[in-house]
Parts: sequence; structure tokens; C-alpha cells
Amino acid sequence: MLRRAAGDAWQAEPLPAPRRLEGGAGSPARRQMERDPTGRKVPVVTDLLDQQQREILARDHRRPLLIMGDAGCGKTTVALHRLARLHQIDPNRFAQRQMMVVVPEPGLARLSKLILEELGLDRVGVLAFDQWITREAQRTFRDLPRRVCSDPPGRVVKLKRHPALRAVLPTFIERLTHELARRLDLALAGRGAVEQALLGSPGETPLSRLERCEAQLLRDSPRHLHHGIQQACGAERRRLHLAREDLLQLFGDGDLMHRVVQSSAGELGPATVTDLLNHTRVQFSETAEQAFAHVDADRLESPAPS
Repeated sequence: MLRRAAGDAWQAEPLPAPRRLEGGAGSPARRQMERDPTGRKVPVVTDLLDQQQREILARDHRRPLLIMGDAGCGKTTVALHRLARLHQIDPNRFAQRQMMVVVPEPGLARLSKLILEELGLDRVGVLAFDQWITREAQRTFRDLPRRVCSDPPGRVVKLKRHPALRAVLPTFIERLTHELARRLDLALAGRGAVEQALLGSPGETPLSRLERCEAQLLRDSPRHLHHGIQQACGAERRRLHLAREDLLQLFGDGDLMHRVVQSSAGELGPATVTDLLNHTRVQFSETAEQAFAHVDADRLESPAPS
């Protein structure tokens, strides 16, 4: 540690011994123990917290809680202790396997897991946000590429997270809705009537338009046509949950992406679109296994040297 003495001279002094929490992890006493409703010994959740932090833990467990503060003030620690307290209050409702901790980055995820293990919550899931959102996206949209680029170009990431992207989404969604309307009209031989009915309410989501159109068709059509209507609308409903083709059309459309750059107030440069189109082409291309799936396996092997 450097200290400025009289005369503007700097002097090196030894660092003071770090302060330690009494009863904390690593100390001989460690945490106090108590018994939960099942009779199992568990750490006392509040024994390392100050009065203000204990008051936060005591808030009504039936209501959401927002903890705000500067970096390093203990928000994560208090949140994890509250999780432990909720589990102790009602272990059936707040079962470990049904709880999840989501934090901003992997380092904090590792630290959170250690704290939870000390609190006896070793079965609670802990994920960084990027891990969690990737898992949820793949669970919701089953056709998304399984491959995740571990090091995407910086400009691509910046565009996909930029608010200017939202400016082109209504145009893109309207385009998808028109394509849906044309397919459904063709499948039901509507001669334009089905397409017109589905496009009659701009501003609605494609799904809400489809459901409204299906209800109208079932109401106005003879009963013997209902099965065909339900089949055609069901196929389009399932298609709406397939995101792979939509993502390829969105991020592979140079004109739309140039509009995003133009709406970014100079925060995105022209080279961003080139990087994005190249990245999208690689991301949605077939793997070598897929491209050569029709070739016999023995023909894919390199010949042994003679």
C-alpha cells in the first residue's frame, strides 16, 4: 500500500490484515445450526447478516422482492439467503429442484453455487443469463440450431442487442403474416377470401389473427368443412413455433439490416451488415455430417497411407 507523506514523498507500507466475519465460512465456529420443519439440521440463514439484511429476509414470501444497490453491497448474498429462508419456511412449495438462480455472468454463478452449497441448497440450479436464455430458447423453439457460436463477431452481437432492431420487427412480422395468409388461403381454396379475413386487423400478432380467422371460418362454414379448416390452421399454428426459418429470413435480409443500421444514430457501422450476413450464412449452413449423410461411411474415411 502506498501512502503520501509530508513533503509529497510516497512511502510503501504493508497491507493491513484482512478483516474476517466472525462465524463465517472458514472460521472455526462457521455457521450456527438449527432444524428445519422436517427435523433436518440446516445452517441458520441469518447468522452472518446485519439487521437491515435480516429485515429483507423477513418480507412476505408471497410477494416478489426487488433488491437494489451499488456493486458489492451484498445484493446477491441477500437474495441467496432469502432463497434459503423460503425453502426453510415451506420446503414443499420452494423445493430445491423447482428453484433457479440466474446471474449475469459465469463467475458469479460459480460463487452463488458455493454460497448455496454452504446454505444446504446444493440441488438448486444456478446458471449465467446467457446459459439460461439459450436453454429456454431451445426448449421453446425446438428447431433452433443446436450449435451455439462461442465467439460471435462483436458487431453482430451489438446489432442483435441494439434497440434499433425493434424498428424493423413490425415490417418483418407483417411480411410473415402475409405469407401465412397466402398459404392458408391456398390450402383452403379461399380464392383470396381467407387471406383477406386474416389480414383484416393490422397490429395483431400472427397467432391472434390466425385464431380469429379460424373461429370465423368455423362459424361461417358447413360442418363437413370443419376438419379441413382445423387441420390447415393447426399446421400454420405449429409453423409459428418454428423459429429457424424466421431467423434466417430476418438476419439474412440485407435490406432490413441496413435499415437497422440507419436507425441506430451512427452507433452501428455499414460493415456490421456484412459481418452479420456472413455469420448468418455460416450459422444456418449444414454441418459436414448433414451435407454428406447420403454417402457411405467407409467412403468418408481418408485412405490409409501406403
